[in-house]
Amino acid sequence: MVTPPVEDMSQHLLNPLLVDHLLLLPVTLLDPRRWHWEPAVEHTDTPRSQVLALISGSSLLMVRLQVAVVYFHAAIGKLSVPEWANGTATYYWFLQSMFGAPDWLRPIVVPLVTNPATVIVLTWGAMLTEIALFTTLVVEKRFRRYFLYLGLAFHFAIFLVHGLFNFFLAMAAALILYLRPVEEECSIPDPNRIRRRFDDLIEPMRATHMARRRSN
Repeated sequence: MVTPPVEDMSQHLLNPLLVDHLLLLPVTLLDPRRWHWEPAVEHTDTPRSQVLALISGSSLLMVRLQVAVVYFHAAIGKLSVPEWANGTATYYWFLQSMFGAPDWLRPIVVPLVTNPATVIVLTWGAMLTEIALFTTLVVEKRFRRYFLYLGLAFHFAIFLVHGLFNFFLAMAAALILYLRPVEEECSIPDPNRIRRRFDDLIEPMRATHMARRRSN
């Protein structure tokens, strides 16, 4: 199985996503907010606002289509490679000397890819994950967050094995654009609210500890 250098492979995988940067330009330039953490601005029913909303919505739809095509091409393209078709590709990818699994991960990876059953599960599981992410294009919004978690976990696993951190960041951003509902607002977590939740969580443990000290 012939594999390209890691730099070439990563760049080849990221090239299709460069189009997304251009497609996001109308969304960012037509957004009246200073940054996307602010609450969404209510659109009026004026012809101008409707045109701007149509342009932004069309751009985001094209981004979603682009990401879906990336996953479809990644899954279907593997079927023509004998190692992917017979379920042994992850053996070669994970144990490749240049960008295979790091030394600290090999005690876990080697038994998996040298076992006939688990190597097939890993290989075909990767293709099925990509197909599932492609089909998410038509999945109901209430189920998309589960596919988002699946996609993020999938690409984080690729990062752990192959060390492609830039690729992980790019695909994580693409997945958020692809699967996170546009109408859901982004908000920065309130540190005080986080601290209060943490205090509420540890308060019973603290009370139990103090009661034990008093009893002793």
